[in-house]
Amino acid sequence: MLLKFRFKNYKSFVEEAVLDMTTRSIEDHQSSLITINKINVSPVAIITGKNASGKSNIFQAIETMKNEIIYSNINNNQNNITPYYFDEKYSTQPTEFEVTIYLKNQNKEYRYGFLKTNIEVYKEWLFSKPFSNTKIIKEKCIFFREKNNKLKFDLNDQEEINELLFINSIIKSDELLLTILGKRETTKYSDVYKWFKSNIIIINSYNSYESFEINNQKALKQLYENKEQLKKIEKLVKTIDTSIKGIKIKEDVDDNMNIYYKVLSKHVNSNNEIIFVPFISESSGIKKLFSMELYINNSLKKGIVLLIDDLDSKLHPLVTQYIIKQYHDKNSNVNNGQIIFSSHNIIYLDSCDVRKDKIWSVEKNDEGSRIK
Repeated sequence: MLLKFRFKNYKSFVEEAVLDMTTRSIEDHQSSLITINKINVSPVAIITGKNASGKSNIFQAIETMKNEIIYSNINNNQNNITPYYFDEKYSTQPTEFEVTIYLKNQNKEYRYGFLKTNIEVYKEWLFSKPFSNTKIIKEKCIFFREKNNKLKFDLNDQEEINELLFINSIIKSDELLLTILGKRETTKYSDVYKWFKSNIIIINSYNSYESFEINNQKALKQLYENKEQLKKIEKLVKTIDTSIKGIKIKEDVDDNMNIYYKVLSKHVNSNNEIIFVPFISESSGIKKLFSMELYINNSLKKGIVLLIDDLDSKLHPLVTQYIIKQYHDKNSNVNNGQIIFSSHNIIYLDSCDVRKDKIWSVEKNDEGSRIK
């Protein structure tokens, strides 16, 4: 579960920007909050702002951090980090990223971050503490790494210490310690790496997600086997496009006798006959709706953090409200999934849909973008 994301010196953001999913003391939507150990966390947040204000850069910042961790020191990742581009003096300075997350299997809160350019790591840190609202509990330093300095830590387990010292002795200047720690899977701290790999999905506006899931055989097989979920998606699609009378997942066999699945939509022709057409031929809005519901279903079932840039583009306003309600509903959001999305227009949303303190506005002036 995501508690906080913080970044600095990235694209249109020169000053520190923070997304905080923990809640204030206002009474809005108390029943929909995720409450663990007396700590309240919101399952929904919205980022709004004018065109070119910098909304998309927030999603790209999170994606950049994830890619740096998962693909550290891979050749095609060399120009992943883009510092603030409105002032040359920041172009050679490192960019800072930090997340605070909750790991259910350990019942702990981890704070991980790094200060890095595309060619070297300046600082990297990992801290942990029990997930509790008791303020007197201090963080434990798992490791603090600074270039040209000795690795620091506050550990008692000699095996963990030896593992960190070994990794620190072999990593290159542009590699992250967490990446190697996660891939080796020799300590419980590799769970932080796994969280980035499996528990957060970012869909940026440039991703071709409208047809991605329609061709995703694993996702289609799940729908083929889960008729109940297919019915939910079908009901929503039929509400938005009344010409569609149903959705069918068909199992077929290719020339090599391999089983595959395809999506068909049910229509009625001019002769009042039922026909099935490839779902890929439907409107871009309907295809996006279908794909979004598959992503959302996965998020709700597995407790994944889903970030979607420009969610409401090509979607009916009722769909956005329906999506929010799924995350607020304890019966559907059984594993504390979260969704953060950007929107150009939240006029159709009201206090019944989302908390006031979880609608963030992005503004840009001569000094860059800021989150308010």
